[in-house]
Amino acid sequence: LQIPFGPAPQVAQAAPPPAPRAAIPPPPPPPPAARAFELKADGTFAFAKSDLTPTGRTRIDNTLAELKASGIRLRAISIVGHTDPIGSAEFNQRLSVARANSVRDYLVAQGVPANIITTEGRGFSELKITEADCRAQGKARNRTALIACFEPNRRVDIRASGEQGG
Repeated sequence: LQIPFGPAPQVAQAAPPPAPRAAIPPPPPPPPAARAFELKADGTFAFAKSDLTPTGRTRIDNTLAELKASGIRLRAISIVGHTDPIGSAEFNQRLSVARANSVRDYLVAQGVPANIITTEGRGFSELKITEADCRAQGKARNRTALIACFEPNRRVDIRASGEQGG
């Protein structure tokens, strides 16, 4: 029997198993797509009224067509009515709500699900142009001129959001 001297023979060792691969998380969802539209009340509603005119319905139809063309799958629509400061705060608050609700009702009649629509009225709390602005521009000489000057205040804002279609 011979006993070898020197280092012990090397035994091949198996490589350690690879570490388990961490699952790659899916990418985060894209941010919601959103579009904002402003419907001018003049031509959309008669002065101090909330019933949609034929022009108003056409403007909303155009807004819907633009939304469809954008490819957004709608998840929420917010409609906010605004008025000018002519008349009492109470009257204008009711009018702004009624105008927002008229737009909602028309959207629902066109097939938009009612459960994705919210409405609110803000009366004349968010003016784009004030009486002082109209006076400074010389556009407050009489009631008719003031009504014309306040036109940018009379509006309905629509914000639609959802996922961008692929």
